[in-house]
Amino acid sequence: MDVAAYTYMCDWAEPHVAGPACMEATDNRVSLVLIPDENCTEFGTGESGGSSTGGGGGSAGYGTEEDPVITTIMYEDGTIVENPYSLENTNIVVNQNLIDNYPCVAKIVQEAYSVSSPLTGLVSDAFATNDGSNLNFTYSSTITPNGTTTEVSRYNARAKTCDIKITFNETYISKATELSIARTTLHESLHATLVFMFEEGVLQNDTGTPILGFESLVNEYILYLSAKPSNLGKAHHELMSDFVLDIASSLSSFGRSKGYDLPFSYYKAMSWGGLENTLSFKTLYPKYLDPLDAINNPDNINIDYLKIVNINAAEKDNITLTYTHPDGTTYTNTSQGNVLNANLPCN
Repeated sequence: MDVAAYTYMCDWAEPHVAGPACMEATDNRVSLVLIPDENCTEFGTGESGGSSTGGGGGSAGYGTEEDPVITTIMYEDGTIVENPYSLENTNIVVNQNLIDNYPCVAKIVQEAYSVSSPLTGLVSDAFATNDGSNLNFTYSSTITPNGTTTEVSRYNARAKTCDIKITFNETYISKATELSIARTTLHESLHATLVFMFEEGVLQNDTGTPILGFESLVNEYILYLSAKPSNLGKAHHELMSDFVLDIASSLSSFGRSKGYDLPFSYYKAMSWGGLENTLSFKTLYPKYLDPLDAINNPDNINIDYLKIVNINAAEKDNITLTYTHPDGTTYTNTSQGNVLNANLPCN
C-alpha cells in the first residue's frame, strides 16, 4: 500500500499527511493529521445514542491539543501510585480529564479490559506497549452518541505516536449503569481495533486486495481517505455485527467479576446496542414480523426486537420501561446495572 497515495484533501494549500513517525513506519500504516477547518467535514463511527425508539449517529471531534495522559495519581491520604487506569503492557490509557472528573468511569474502562476474553485479548494485543499506536479514552459534552471513535489515527507530534481516541458522551456517562458503560467501552474498542488493523495493512493481502470478509470496510476506507462520499460508519457496524457473541462474552465476564447473576442472553441483548441498524440485526430481529404492521398496526412490535432495544435504553438511562402489547401483555425492562458514584471511592 502506498501511504503517500492516501491524503486528506480539504481547504488547505496542499494535502496534509501524517508526521514522520507514521510515514517512516515499515508496516504500511496509513495515518493522517486532521487539522480542524470550518470547511472540512468530520465523520463519526460512534454508536447511536440509543433510546426506546432508537437513536441517531454523530461525529467525532478533533482538537488542536491532546488531553494529557496521567502517569501517577494522588489519593486523599497522600498516597501516590502509578496510573491505575492504564493497562499493564499496553498503550491503552485513560486521559487526565476523564480521571479527574469521572474517576469511576475510568475504573470501569480498566475493569472491562481486565477480564480475560478473546475480544479484550485482541484489543490489548493491537495496542501493545511500544508499537507506536495509542488508544486514548476521554469524554466530551459536545457529541451526540454514547461514544465515538476516530476513524483514523492522528499523529501526536509530542509523543511521536499514532493515536486513536475514544470519546464518551458526558451526559451518557453521568447516568448510565456500569454495565452500559462497559458495553460501550467494548463496542468502541472494537471500532478502534478495526481502525488499527486497517492502518497496519492486515486487512489486505500483499497485492492490496481486501481479505475475505473485510472487502466492504476496506473499500469504504479508501473512499473516505480519498475525501469521497463513503459509508464508513455503516461498514464498521455491519462487520461488528459478526462479533456480537464476542462482545457478549466479554461483557458477561465483566458482569460476573462485578457480582451480577444475569443470563448470557441479557449480555447478548446489550451487545446489539449501537448495531440496531445493521442488516444482521434487522434480519434476526425485524421490528415487525409482518411488514404491513408498520402501517396497519404500528403497536404490534416484535417482542424480541422490543426486548433488545428497551434493555439497552434502560441501562443507558438507568430507568424502567414498560410497554403494553396489543395482545394485552405488558413487558417491563428495568436496568440491572449499578449507577457509578460521581467521585471516589467507587462503588
